[in-house]
Amino acid sequence: MEQLSLSQNKFIAEVANIHEEQLEQQYYDYQKSNLSVALRIEMIERSLKLEAGHILIETLNDILVGVVWGQFEVVGCKVVIEMLYVHPEYRNQGIGDKLKTSIESWGINQGAQKIESTVAYSNKEMIEMNLKRDYQVEKLIMSKKLSVINEDNNN
Repeated sequence: MEQLSLSQNKFIAEVANIHEEQLEQQYYDYQKSNLSVALRIEMIERSLKLEAGHILIETLNDILVGVVWGQFEVVGCKVVIEMLYVHPEYRNQGIGDKLKTSIESWGINQGAQKIESTVAYSNKEMIEMNLKRDYQVEKLIMSKKLSVINEDNNN
């Protein structure tokens, strides 16, 4: 496991792409695009430059098999996990647990008093992992798409 660096353009792009794919899978009204990936790359690079976040990657033969991305928020004195992802072929091998342990340790070293992670309701494995690690469920976000009446669709 290593910290992602600005010189690792290939992995930065891959992390951005995975992040956008995950958002698209989790939110029915989110659509990944070339622009959204480019903006995510910019966000990752800015985070690395400013040392505002911590991105750890697990690689095997120059293949990205796992990543965790955490941001320290001064307000609330907490770490927010932006993403924890393990490639499907490498799951159930302890990689996710190792990444989670590392980001928690980083948070402690930053002086964080809390760590938060948003998990898709359908991601039962991650929910189970978090509960085993003493995470508490604090809220459940529910949404409904509303029809909008406007001049374009006359609804």
